[in-house]
Amino acid sequence: VLATGLGKTVVAGEAVRRLREIGGAGSRVLVLAHTVDLVHQLERSFWPFMSTSDSTYVVTGNEKPQSWSDLERFSFVFASKDSVHIAQEADVFPKIFDIVVVDECHHIGATIYESVLTNLGVGDVDGPFLIGLTATPKETKTASNIEYFGEPIYSYSLKQGINDGFLAPY
Repeated sequence: VLATGLGKTVVAGEAVRRLREIGGAGSRVLVLAHTVDLVHQLERSFWPFMSTSDSTYVVTGNEKPQSWSDLERFSFVFASKDSVHIAQEADVFPKIFDIVVVDECHHIGATIYESVLTNLGVGDVDGPFLIGLTATPKETKTASNIEYFGEPIYSYSLKQGINDGFLAPY
């Protein structure tokens, strides 16, 4: 949990890099976001944490593979939750990921997110490792982030960021 502008994506990129180092460079990563703009922003932000042999693919409403099995060729897939959900409903989205990152995970209580994560096997014994990022750690009307992710590993508030000089006062 980091306030806006304090580097959630950088922390996630480094965490994924380290997990892949431990689990093997062949580990596949799925990064989920709730908007198309965020999907593209996340892809660009993760580049510094990838090796030159890594490859990426973006899945959004207008960007889809010719064959869903083609995703197996990519180290990182950046996707909108809605596109993954639609593909899962059609039973074509592969369960090939070792790590799943959810940006803006305070949206996780949405029915679509629950369905997507369940279909990916998140929470299963051999399921993918789940990482959640948010600047909004509050419980939503539908679910608590703690239900999915446990207690935050690290939190740094907007007030702390301003007081420590990392953010400009508003």
